[in-house]
Amino acid sequence: MFVNFNNYLGSTNPSSMSSEEEKLITSLHQLQEELPQYSQEVIQGLVNISRGPEGGRMETLGLIKSVKNDNVFEIDGKTAKLSSELFALDLEAEACNPSLVSVPEHLEFVAEWDREIISSGEGNNILGDNGGLYFEESHIQIPKVKATKETLAYYGAVLIPEKSAIRFPSEEPYPLWKMHVGPNYVRDYIMSKNDGGGFYLEFHHDQPHFHMVVNGEGCYLLAKEISKNTFHITAFELSNGQAVYTKKGAIHCDAALTGELVVGYTASDDCSTVLLRTKTKNEMVQVTFA
Repeated sequence: MFVNFNNYLGSTNPSSMSSEEEKLITSLHQLQEELPQYSQEVIQGLVNISRGPEGGRMETLGLIKSVKNDNVFEIDGKTAKLSSELFALDLEAEACNPSLVSVPEHLEFVAEWDREIISSGEGNNILGDNGGLYFEESHIQIPKVKATKETLAYYGAVLIPEKSAIRFPSEEPYPLWKMHVGPNYVRDYIMSKNDGGGFYLEFHHDQPHFHMVVNGEGCYLLAKEISKNTFHITAFELSNGQAVYTKKGAIHCDAALTGELVVGYTASDDCSTVLLRTKTKNEMVQVTFA
């Protein structure tokens, strides 16, 4: 999740919220109770996301809940509810040791992942500064496919259908946020030189990722390095109600998902985010999907 520290807490207007949204946790006091492992500054950075123009804005509406590995949860297409099921899918174990794997349609590309800091939009990355992923090409076209259990497994991710009973891996509270992303977010924010600074890829070795499409569209990008500086990448389409768990360390990008989402993200101490840039001119690489 490629997010920003710069707005103030409590920016959501309660009068415009639905009855479901009124149950979201937005006060700093309640957030600190739910996420005691984090300082006030970190919590403010996690929840205070509202950026981009009208129609292309990403915003966090509030915390739905925090989850830990001592409980089982059921995915119902809108949230994760406590479940009494005795059997539950261990998400990290399944992502690391899938039973079935199929190589999806993908783009194979050669690029250099460089952590050296480059100039980009101010405050656009909660994980820290941005490096660069340098291409010979100025444009790449990423294959777009329907997500399946087997093809997501190729990249270290797990497809979670509705009504699935699951167990998250974290021993500390892991936050699930309700988010909304406008349909023009990529055009109006990500691909703005002074804002998002272009498409990105990232990984965090100490934290997983979770995405559920409540009512949305777009695609979720997953990639892997198959040999030094050689990568595969695929854009996965998700249906409403589906969720994806991405294991710790997997390369991903959620910038192309839009609509109403539930997203699990948190601070990371072992991570890297790189903007897709050309080698010769350090310009943004244009990305399309087909």
